[in-house]
Amino acid sequence: MATRNSIAFLGVGNMGGAIVKGILTSGLFSPENVVLCDVFKEKCESFISLGCRYTSQLTEAVQRADIVLLSVKPQQMDEVFGEIRPLISGKLVLSIAAGLPIEKIAVNLPGASVVRIMPNTPLLLGEGVSALCRRPDVSFVSEEDFALAFRIFSASGMAVELAEEQINPITALTSSSIAYFARFIGDMYEWAIENGFSPSKETMEMICRSAIGTSALLIKTDFDPKTLEAAVTSKGGTTAAAMKVFTEEGIDTIIPKAMDACLHRADELAGK
Repeated sequence: MATRNSIAFLGVGNMGGAIVKGILTSGLFSPENVVLCDVFKEKCESFISLGCRYTSQLTEAVQRADIVLLSVKPQQMDEVFGEIRPLISGKLVLSIAAGLPIEKIAVNLPGASVVRIMPNTPLLLGEGVSALCRRPDVSFVSEEDFALAFRIFSASGMAVELAEEQINPITALTSSSIAYFARFIGDMYEWAIENGFSPSKETMEMICRSAIGTSALLIKTDFDPKTLEAAVTSKGGTTAAAMKVFTEEGIDTIIPKAMDACLHRADELAGK
């Protein structure tokens, strides 16, 4: 198989732009081999200034590239399929469109190798988690192509391979969960203001750095959540008083119940 060294982005919104930034920063693709296609050219200006190529025409973008990344809105996908279908055979197609299964992409883009990806918002800072999946029964993806897709998303954070059946559950776990953590931090921030802290970036940073530090302890040491909680919680102490309220108010059931609701909605949107 010939080396795939050019990539076209169909849609350059926040997520698409984050992926472009990742591959350029990592040196995975040279700017002249990155083609950007978006009706709003201003979204692409910063990348054009680095040497990336731009076109407003889907067909031109696809013709120029070995890899095509679909990052348009799901409701626009049928129109995109219709335009690029005659040009897509033999290309590697990467889709970050939510709720769009590989089978539908493969049927609409015959001859393409299809990898589906579920990224999350911290990709914008190179701290994302992206789940990649392929289905050999629907469209063939070589080990070489899948490894390349993996490198593309590893350039913006952590990449993992999952079965497609796990894409909806990971929506609850890594994508929608950004809102869960933001809610918790936001509530802590409001409490801080009510208790004499200034409404400032510094106050927010103190809370966020505590969350980052907790995450680092769980990733970089032998602590698991239960042992870390126990290490911080002295019997009869201040942390114990807080944890008692969490338990009494049902946090152990609220969190999985919320995640179940997220998964159920993802299944509904996917037509399950």
